[in-house]
Amino acid sequence: MLHINSTDCPRTYDRAVEPGRVTGAIHHVALNCSGHDTVQARIAAMGLEAKTNFVAAIGLRQIFVADPNNVLLELNFFGD
Repeated sequence: MLHINSTDCPRTYDRAVEPGRVTGAIHHVALNCSGHDTVQARIAAMGLEAKTNFVAAIGLRQIFVADPNNVLLELNFFGD
């Protein structure tokens, strides 16, 4: 899925997007995942900074965490 939006669009995990810096102009990559509690525990065990979000209208739990190359990952868990 590709999200295209303006810089004034509200985001759950907001951060500057600066072409030429780490991650370039990519704001984040979204992935459909399973095993929410296990993934969240693994992220915590690695001491990584993560933000969470819940979209009640569609039963979606999200975890936002940076990968080793500092690309923001949006991990999506539907009904999990």
